[in-house]
Amino acid sequence: MGTTRQMIDRLSNMVKYYDSEYHAQGLYAAYAMRLADEHLLDKASKCPGSRNHHHNWPGGYWDHISEVSRNVSYLCILHKLSSVATDELILAAILHDYDKLLNYMADYTLPNIDPAVVVAREFGRWLSVDQTHAICYHHGGWSLACSSVYGSQPELRPSAIILHCADLMSSHIQGVKKNANG
Repeated sequence: MGTTRQMIDRLSNMVKYYDSEYHAQGLYAAYAMRLADEHLLDKASKCPGSRNHHHNWPGGYWDHISEVSRNVSYLCILHKLSSVATDELILAAILHDYDKLLNYMADYTLPNIDPAVVVAREFGRWLSVDQTHAICYHHGGWSLACSSVYGSQPELRPSAIILHCADLMSSHIQGVKKNANG
């Protein structure tokens, strides 16, 4: 799969592609800003996917994000989604756990903050309604924090189901398997 740095570069290039292809000027700059500083990039490259569960090794965050993005791509092909919908969901997959990256790089956890709220604060103006709902639902439910930002719970969309399943596949299959194998 390559080094963690190569994985970060590949995922960043996917964000850059989305930025240029869909004219989301500024999205890549906002995303890359956190990774531009070499000290922050070094910290980011060592972030786990979680502290106590799946992908809880240095660099596990990037392994998880890469797996979820790949799973989304496979599920979109399986369900014959358009290339635009697939690109939108891959971007949502890259951003779905962005709050963890910020928390782990800062060595503390923001209490009671929903990932979707953090993503919306950082990237909301570039995200479609489908992407925002997918990120809100990526753990399988609509939180009170999402309600405070986005209003009442909307109907569950296929994009949200796909991102949720892709996240589960990564965290419950690969993340556990790699932990068991050392």
